[in-house]
Amino acid sequence: MMKKPLTTTSSLLLIIILCIYGCRPSQMLERQELIKDYALCSCILNLAKSDSIVFKNDISKAIYREIAGYEPRDYDRIDSLIKSRIDHHLPLQINDYQGKSAAIKDCIDIYKSHLLDSLIKQITTKRMGVQ
Repeated sequence: MMKKPLTTTSSLLLIIILCIYGCRPSQMLERQELIKDYALCSCILNLAKSDSIVFKNDISKAIYREIAGYEPRDYDRIDSLIKSRIDHHLPLQINDYQGKSAAIKDCIDIYKSHLLDSLIKQITTKRMGVQ
């Protein structure tokens, strides 16, 4: 028995179904938030290094990598941005802190930065073909 080719209506219906389940903007936004959370986690772990057993054994970055679903090179780009920002952060100009760092504040500043948002948008646009 010969199969019938898809009709125009059937093809259109298939495209609509695929877009509904595969191209949801809410999923894209959720993935962007997850990779942004990954960036914050990466920053904190980079600054903490091995200062604490809690951070030394922390697997948060691996969890974000798994649930966000980006390519390994995308996480490498995020990590490179974080490392470059950490390496070039300026010490606090407030005398009251006696040379101590504000690591968490630095990470929050990076997390909120336009630079991180732009990189995430660029990665997502390239990976998902979304403008």
